Amino acid sequence: MTPDELKVVRRAYAKQITAAVRVVDERVETAFAEVPREDFLGPGPWPIFRMRKAYVPTPAADPVYLYTDAIVGIVP
Repeated sequence: MTPDELKVVRRAYAKQITAAVRVVDERVETAFAEVPREDFLGPGPWPIFRMRKAYVPTPAADPVYLYTDAIVGIVP
């Protein structure tokens, strides 16, 4: 995924997250869109928590997998 494509994904994620919790302040949406989640994690693949079962690694180290409303394990 190119940096420009990831920017689009990050913006879509920001819109979904802020809409889900009814945040209407565009500054919050902008912050979610501009701050890369992957900067706060170690190298991928990353552990994603799946439906009360367990942490499952992302298929690859592509940060696109981090832009869902899912729990990412830092120390699962």
